[in-house]
Amino acid sequence: MYGKCGQMREAKEAFDSIKEPNVFSSTIFLTAYAQNGHIVAAKSFFDQMSERNIYSWTTLITSFASYKDLESALDTASHRDIVSWNTLLQGYVDWELIEEAANLFERMPAHNAVSCTSVISGFSLVGDFDRGQSVISSILQWDVVAVNAMLQFLAEFGLIQEAFGVLKKSPAHSVVTWTSIVTAYARSGYLDKARFLFEKMPERNSVTWNTLLMSYAHAGRVDVAEKILGYFPQHSTVAWNSMLKAYGDAMNLATAKDFFDKMPYRSTQSWNVILDAYAGTKNLEESFSVFTSMPQHDEFSWSILILLVSDSGNVDQAINLFNKMPYQNVLCCNALLQAYAQTGNMHPISRFLCQSNLLGIRPNQTTFASVLTGISYVGALEDARSCFGSMVWDHGIPASAMHFCCVVDVLGRAGQIKDAMDLVDSLPYNPMEVEWTALLGASKTQGDIRTGALVASRVTEFDSHNSAAYSLLSNVCSFASEIEVP
Repeated sequence: MYGKCGQMREAKEAFDSIKEPNVFSSTIFLTAYAQNGHIVAAKSFFDQMSERNIYSWTTLITSFASYKDLESALDTASHRDIVSWNTLLQGYVDWELIEEAANLFERMPAHNAVSCTSVISGFSLVGDFDRGQSVISSILQWDVVAVNAMLQFLAEFGLIQEAFGVLKKSPAHSVVTWTSIVTAYARSGYLDKARFLFEKMPERNSVTWNTLLMSYAHAGRVDVAEKILGYFPQHSTVAWNSMLKAYGDAMNLATAKDFFDKMPYRSTQSWNVILDAYAGTKNLEESFSVFTSMPQHDEFSWSILILLVSDSGNVDQAINLFNKMPYQNVLCCNALLQAYAQTGNMHPISRFLCQSNLLGIRPNQTTFASVLTGISYVGALEDARSCFGSMVWDHGIPASAMHFCCVVDVLGRAGQIKDAMDLVDSLPYNPMEVEWTALLGASKTQGDIRTGALVASRVTEFDSHNSAAYSLLSNVCSFASEIEVP
């Protein structure tokens, strides 16, 4: 009890009062140390324990992994059982250290469904389909956990038919399995198919109902979402918030406000949704009014307001809001970085990023996307290379399509079209429309008609009706009309 409340002195006194502590009581005290961040003390106490069990080992490894001391966790786990190995593997995935997770997976003496699920989710996180598919192919026991992991992985890549094939071959189905396949169809835009499967489900839970509602809401099918909400066996705050967001996304502010006022219970998330709806109208006065009416704020509340203010061009006011926050975290840092990025001034971006690191705020993929976006506005190639390298090597954050697109844009603005083209051709994944469109924009900027024509053809392979591609190509040709092409 004391340990859960962070009162370690009282917890130690309670433990010391036990005449003959056993492995159970010792593990509880070890957990108290670990959960309160006293890693060194936890390791010292662990070394003194006369008896240890699997829970003791797992607690220690989890504490190391939670604080990114994964080398110590690896040393501890190297001669333990599969639970310890799985705990460390999940630690790597949680910290988005996917290469390290893959290497550990290869070194593990044995795998089970939990191991495979962890590494598959890691590969999904960085868009590595080939290695994820390889792990799926190696799974021998298709239990519910493994099947759910496969479905979620295939759905992430839009492989709906393959996911449905896994469902049909699976010897074990659960409500989670059905929910995964319904979600897969819904996210890929097959809403009617998702609803058909939903109606065929032998059992549904609140997650399934909310998944279907949110899918129609996000697709702008507000009328259908309203009908689904009416069929709910039991309404939850999640369902109400999903419907509220649907009204907000549809820019139907009056209906959203009326729905919000009638909600039987409003969580902080509910307030954030209505705040975001007002922010979408770019009305600063009304948005501030909603913000001040909120019973409490979280990081999302502050970030919504900071982004709104920065979008209005008032970066100084956004900075003042950030400084007024009772606590600062990566979400709000990212919001402010986006504000800086829009100015194209690199000096405050670099300074603020350093200050965030000193505050102990760990940057994530979005952080570096904001920084790279700011760099791309001014075409600072060396800054882009330095930032990209720091993200990967200093912070261990894998590059995503978003980051590569920024680098392509910077190369293009710097006039290095060939290097930009080479980068797109050598991406660690199949480039999609967005990468080619970024390169097409660079071709327009530099008046490179040959590359522009080639890239435009690649863009239209993804979308033959992409008017933006044809417009950009027309601009490229117009811009380069006076250039003699040999």
